[in-house]
Amino acid sequence: MKILIIDNHSEHLLELTNCFSNLPKIINKETFDKGFAIENFDSIILSGSFNMPTALRHPNFYKQEIDLIKNSKTPIIGICLGAELIIKSFDGKLEELSHSLDGEVKLNVSDKNLKTIIESNHIKVIEHHKIGAKNLPKDLLELASSPDCVEIFKHASKPIIGIQFHPEIGKHKEIFDWAIKELKI
Repeated sequence: MKILIIDNHSEHLLELTNCFSNLPKIINKETFDKGFAIENFDSIILSGSFNMPTALRHPNFYKQEIDLIKNSKTPIIGICLGAELIIKSFDGKLEELSHSLDGEVKLNVSDKNLKTIIESNHIKVIEHHKIGAKNLPKDLLELASSPDCVEIFKHASKPIIGIQFHPEIGKHKEIFDWAIKELKI
């Protein structure tokens, strides 16, 4: 499987690449453009970020990624900022949370298969964000939430999954395996 990671300056890039058995191709956000051959990849990962403009206040800074999300037929998994970009792409509302989330959180999981994966692998969800969505636009379906925001969602008809927390920090390859299976990659 050929995976492309669009790196939004993630501080967890090494951990993210280690979650996949095949070494993903990595391109920086700044070098990604519409001329890049997305169709040569089986899936696209939109990474989180560190010290970058937020999707909440600066969606135009991420115009190319938002256009990709709206138009690509290639399956997409968005992590943290990547999940926020997915929400913005479908006219969802992001908001600044009342406090910065940093640490372990318990999820309320509505998807049966995802719940089994999380419980059977004793997955600890590690958050590290201050922006999120409490509600999703109509095209996105909530699969899991924390007391503060939606944590995992998928598109109703397109092969797109958003994960607000950082499964790569906890080395939870199982979350990515679930997403890849869910997207039928």
